Amino acid sequence: MKLTFLGTGTSQGVPVIGMDTPVARSRDKRDKRLRTSALLSWGGVNVNIDCAPDFRQQMLRHRVQHLEAILFLLMNMPTIPQAWMIYAPLYSSRGYAYLWSA
Repeated sequence: MKLTFLGTGTSQGVPVIGMDTPVARSRDKRDKRLRTSALLSWGGVNVNIDCAPDFRQQMLRHRVQHLEAILFLLMNMPTIPQAWMIYAPLYSSRGYAYLWSA
């Protein structure tokens, strides 16, 4: 079993847009972090944990060729989740559906 951290940034990513800070100016790749998400892999199965708005970029960066499930962790969501919080990452995952239908 393998756990890959796809993003370890804040809810806005790191650096935050429009900030003029040492982190924003840094050339260190550790200061360029996507929003929090992880990939759990075992026996040819890939499960994305807490699908972030950066989903597409994370899948491309880590060359994830197939995905069997997306697990949403709702404990940090507002009482009434906004549609984009769930549907935007799902919309980005439709490329995997094209692979299944081929």
